[in-house]
Amino acid sequence: MASASACVLLFAPLAVANAQQWIGVNPSWSTASNWDTNTVPDGRDVTVVFADNTVAAPIQNIGQSFTHLQVGNNAAVHIVGTPDVLAPDDPSNPGFPSPFDPATITVGGGSSVLLEFATTPPPGPFGPDPALLSVSVGANSSFELISRGKFEQSQITKTGSGDFAFSIGGAASIAVEEGTLYTSGGGSATVGVITVSAGASLQGSGVRDAFFIGTSIQIAEDGNLLSQGSVNDFVAESAGVSLEGKFNFRLGTLKDDSDGNAGIDWSRLNVTDGFVSFGANSLLTLNFSLANDPDGGNSFWDSSHTWQVINADAYGGTLAVETPAYSSGTFSFDSGIGQLSYTVPEPGSLALLGLGSLLFLRRRRVTQA
Repeated sequence: MASASACVLLFAPLAVANAQQWIGVNPSWSTASNWDTNTVPDGRDVTVVFADNTVAAPIQNIGQSFTHLQVGNNAAVHIVGTPDVLAPDDPSNPGFPSPFDPATITVGGGSSVLLEFATTPPPGPFGPDPALLSVSVGANSSFELISRGKFEQSQITKTGSGDFAFSIGGAASIAVEEGTLYTSGGGSATVGVITVSAGASLQGSGVRDAFFIGTSIQIAEDGNLLSQGSVNDFVAESAGVSLEGKFNFRLGTLKDDSDGNAGIDWSRLNVTDGFVSFGANSLLTLNFSLANDPDGGNSFWDSSHTWQVINADAYGGTLAVETPAYSSGTFSFDSGIGQLSYTVPEPGSLALLGLGSLLFLRRRRVTQA
């Protein structure tokens, strides 16, 4: 899922105060000897470091807090319990969270990190905290956040070419500036606004397991929806989807509306109780395996077919099909009902087309004579 062509995020611990590195094998965060400082990380402006090649899973954290989490290259880290991610200290009001500076999570290349809130954390004493969270995930890496209410009021920014799974929880907004955002394992996420920048992707991770509820989803031009993913049903309940970039259609089996299931046999965007608005440069991209390619000679493509690929209560604008023509037929998209069609000319039409071509050539020869 992460781009293999992207460069690896090189990792080095930041030279900052209050940095504490994990050195232990005991799976308890609150055991002092597990840390190089022989003290337990807990507090605002604390940086927690897991070095390259660290394998630490799962570490039980019962109420300890930190502001910055750094995980090196080729590491596997799982933190579970009731950890508390705090905003940096407000320079103008020490002891209180900064409304302008982000808490940070940085994951190096080739790593796998899971930060899991096992229960909903109690509300902080100073209101929403952190207001901003910056997540950077390196190439060929994945970071999964199971937040369970911790980041309901937070604005999250995702950078780096790796994957960010936001599962079971909520956020005020998620800005996907690079890489991929998806949900995992059948989880549901309530996010106010998701914005996907050019080159970045929003996708599901399998069949019927990507759910965003009540979300305004904005895909910028050259951004991707369901790009590079498997066939799935991307569910955005009570949502509004503004698609300026690309919607990725994948056909898993040679079936259509007559005998197949949307979201299982082909990818679908299911905006239940919501709307989809297509931008002037939005595109429906077609992706086929070698076995399913319309130019592969399979008899399935000798007849016309339709697929419901976008389901919404209302549609606006027009979605064009990228490279719609194939040797035996053409694809078109009905932007008013969200349906993709493949049309094969009727045999009579082909005969007339061939006759017309012969007459044209004959007339041309007579004229030249």
